[in-house]
This record gives sequence, C-alpha cells and structure tokens, in this order.
Amino acid sequence: MKITEKLLKQKGFKLNAYSEGKFWEYETSDQKIIENILQEDYFGDKNAVCLQLKEDFSDKKLAADSNVWEIKTEEEFLNILKRVPYKTKIETTITDEKGRKLL
Repeated sequence: MKITEKLLKQKGFKLNAYSEGKFWEYETSDQKIIENILQEDYFGDKNAVCLQLKEDFSDKKLAADSNVWEIKTEEEFLNILKRVPYKTKIETTITDEKGRKLL
C-alpha cells in the first residue's frame, strides 16, 4: 500500500487550507474508531483523534485530544491508516466488450 490522494479520500480525509499550507486531515470522535486507531494506547479517555499530513504527504502527525505525536515513517503511518475504516465504497463494475454493466 502507498499513500495516495485516492486512498486518503476513500478513508475520509479532507484537504484543508491554512496560512501554513494545505493539509490532509482525518478527524473522528467515534470511540470504536479511536480505540481501533490507538489500540494499546487507548484507555477510554480520548474524545477526538486527528491524523494529519501535508498536501505532499510529508510531516505526518497523530493527535488525540491535546496530545500530538509525529509519525516518522511512511510505514508507521500506513499501519495506522489500515485501522481507519473506508468512508467511501470501492466500486468495481464488470462490463462486457460494449461497455454494458454485467453486475
């Protein structure tokens, strides 16, 4: 897996613009998702989680309430990203040679 704009959008990230630049951000207050993202670091005391990275996919961060952690590697970020549920359905359409939908 690789970080792409398409993957981030499928996971529910939004591209937000600030004076410091543009950042991809995923925010949730869903306790089940927070528990899944934080895993062993979750103690039922977090109200919100935000994953953030720059528009060019650098400077990755994880914030839980007022605590912020820098995510140093793409591999580490992807491991966290795998625990974020897809927000959009990944659709596969099977068509015949004339482009008509079969399923």
